[in-house]
Amino acid sequence: MSKPKATVTPVRRTNGAKKAVAAAVEQATNAAAPQKPPTLLQLAHAAVHGSRQENYGDQLANFQRIADRMTLTLQEKLVEPITALDVAMLMVDVKMGRLTHTGGTHRDSWIDVAGYAECADIIRQAQAGEMAVGS
Repeated sequence: MSKPKATVTPVRRTNGAKKAVAAAVEQATNAAAPQKPPTLLQLAHAAVHGSRQENYGDQLANFQRIADRMTLTLQEKLVEPITALDVAMLMVDVKMGRLTHTGGTHRDSWIDVAGYAECADIIRQAQAGEMAVGS
């Protein structure tokens, strides 16, 4: 009697498999190279478009909620309501005040300044109709 031949079914790779292989190759390639730490701007961008956006929603809506609350708190002292863009500028001022106290050495405050600057630009663009909110 002859033995039945074993059949081999070719494995069909999908885009997901190709991406996984490419990622594994890139990871192996990069493993030998020293990893650079993320820059201050990369960290700020990741916070603005990652955890902060997930936790608080899009920048325009979040900063407008804060502006509304600030306006309510300061209504007796204000000539006009605080805007979302005002909030971004005020938050930069808060961080700059803290940096003044630390002699500019607290890196997290610099990351926050960059993040608030990016939020201000997102708000400005959204108000000018230049981009979709939350992008």
